[in-house]
Amino acid sequence: MSQLGDINEEEVHSAISTWSGFVYQGKVALYQTLKIFNGNDEAQNYSLQLDSLEDFAILHAEVIKSIHQVKAVKNTYYSGYESAFKQLIKKTVSYNCSVAIFHLAKSIHDKTVAFIEAAHPPMKICMYGTDSHCSLENIDSFIEKEIGIYYSKNFNSYIWKLSPHYLKTSRHFLENIILTKVIQIHSIIHQNKKSENKAAYTETIAFNDFKSILDQDNLNESFNPDYYLHLTKGDLNRYYQEYCIELDDTDISEDEKQKLENYIIEINDLNDSELVQLIRNIMPNRSFKFDSISDYKDNNIQKTEFKRGFCKILHHLRFFNGTVKNDFVWICDEKSRSFPTVICDGEDFKNDVCRDIIKNIKNTDLEIPYASHNLITSSINIESLHSEINNIIDVEENDPAILKNYTRITAWGKVSLIKLTDAKLKLNENNS
Repeated sequence: MSQLGDINEEEVHSAISTWSGFVYQGKVALYQTLKIFNGNDEAQNYSLQLDSLEDFAILHAEVIKSIHQVKAVKNTYYSGYESAFKQLIKKTVSYNCSVAIFHLAKSIHDKTVAFIEAAHPPMKICMYGTDSHCSLENIDSFIEKEIGIYYSKNFNSYIWKLSPHYLKTSRHFLENIILTKVIQIHSIIHQNKKSENKAAYTETIAFNDFKSILDQDNLNESFNPDYYLHLTKGDLNRYYQEYCIELDDTDISEDEKQKLENYIIEINDLNDSELVQLIRNIMPNRSFKFDSISDYKDNNIQKTEFKRGFCKILHHLRFFNGTVKNDFVWICDEKSRSFPTVICDGEDFKNDVCRDIIKNIKNTDLEIPYASHNLITSSINIESLHSEINNIIDVEENDPAILKNYTRITAWGKVSLIKLTDAKLKLNENNS
């Protein structure tokens, strides 16, 4: 069995700084960690390594216990995976590691598991119950099942820990350990404290870190805005990965994939206040609240609008002119500024959308109109919000919020809504 001391960490390539699939990979890694933890008393001394020896690896001190490759792509044919299988087998030889497991998000239709494993020993396909694959939509239930096994084994008198709500809460806190580690590694790389390869190789997660969460008395007592922001960041990453998985290779180029990866990395690097500001700016038609679980569900970015609105805009427009943290804006030749939104309503709802934007300005301190000329939407063109502002002010002229914020509201008068197809013609001419 291979010893880590036999390996040059700088020669183990990592792509963690562009880990576009880390949501699914992280969930699979958590599932595998819990499964091992529940079946092996020694496992509390193990550690989880992310995107170094493989997509993830299980370590015990200097010993490589197993390496794992994860594929979350749309392809369902053996030919689309064959080279990845071969690469994984080569690593078992290089690392002298006999346990190599391949995880699939989609089933392979034209070859059986028995055929694949016989063709690529000692690799095994991970089984999820009776299935040889597990989708991003279903992996959460497998994680929660393993959490339930742990609670049944170690807290059998605490029946409330086995409630669906508490299992989900526990999963969120466990996933946050992985998300926090990835962001920490990104920060180490960005600050030039370690190379990308060394950071991914050395910055592992002790299994006991997961155990400390599971053994807490009551995770519900930890609910606060930070918790809901963590859930939100996890959601954005999941929505982004679902968008990518649903694309065929013909739908997106390698450069576009890299562009989207760069965006999600920048979003993940935002601190809490920066994340709140970003969400409020790209969601000008609705208020963003997260003080309770109902706020988190009802007053947050929804999956459909993030994928069909925001992700599609990022995909089809050239890389923007600033940074996500400071100024998420495209600038065209005449120096007009355009900002992305999640607005994906159809043209028939343009008046409703305008009113929603104005009402949101009236009730919040949204600042983006002072810097923008165009808000990019999926399907709506509005030359300016001026007429809608006048209509609302006329109808609600005695509203204290209207009187208080009159100047700020009317500052929106020249702001336009521009649909993506027109924005592409206007902005992609400056493609760099």
